[in-house]
Amino acid sequence: MINQFGFGYLLFHVLLTVPIILILTYLQSDLGVVRNRRRWLNFVILILIAYVYTIPWDNFMISLDIWWYGDVVWNRVWHAPVGEYLFFGIQTIIAGLYLYYIGFNPNPKQSDLQLSNRVTGFILLIIATIICLVTALYGPINLRYSTSILAWTLPVLAIQWLVGGNYILRKWKLILTATTPPTVYLWLIDGYAIATGMWTINPETSLGISVGALPIEEMIFFLSANLMTVFGMILFEWVLEVWKQGDGVFIQSENDEICRLYHLFENET
Repeated sequence: MINQFGFGYLLFHVLLTVPIILILTYLQSDLGVVRNRRRWLNFVILILIAYVYTIPWDNFMISLDIWWYGDVVWNRVWHAPVGEYLFFGIQTIIAGLYLYYIGFNPNPKQSDLQLSNRVTGFILLIIATIICLVTALYGPINLRYSTSILAWTLPVLAIQWLVGGNYILRKWKLILTATTPPTVYLWLIDGYAIATGMWTINPETSLGISVGALPIEEMIFFLSANLMTVFGMILFEWVLEVWKQGDGVFIQSENDEICRLYHLFENET
């Protein structure tokens, strides 16, 4: 087992995550000068966001004993081991590289800018966030991990939906295809790590529902994180295309508020 050789968490990455990154990097296609630049900028931005947003949450979860580690920790920064911090970037890279491997076209349409669906989805997701946060703080202890994951994930999905919910709906097949293989692979290696004692999910804060050694909370976590990554990456390129195409996308009708603001700006400049 990996954790029998010391430096277990780092070896976990060396053997099970870094090779996947190398393979997917090798398989990347040339997208042309503009989209090649966008692709790597996309990774830089998403990885930075992943670290800034995840580090406080992850360390808080560890401080609550939501999970703990076996004899695999080389060194810790705050509450989390170094290997945990590597995972934040590695997961983002794997999901993003697979998305670009299968390819997508960030083609905007006027219908993508329809506002009511985006606002409605945003409000519903924020309400769900509040419910999950209250449940995580004051509800049954066995719901703490699952609702903490959702309280961490849903605000990001809400913002992403507000920005491009209609585009996300239009690209649901792409999202399903891009999200499933990385998620399943991460489920498998996470289940292996749990089964071999590299880390343990606290049974008191978990629902007790598992697939093999993999608790359902871990399944929710990796699915949620990959959805945030895929949404973020396709929306980044979509937003750039929207702005690049200008009035061809933004101007929907002479009665639209966006249209009036656009023409006001054009007249003043």
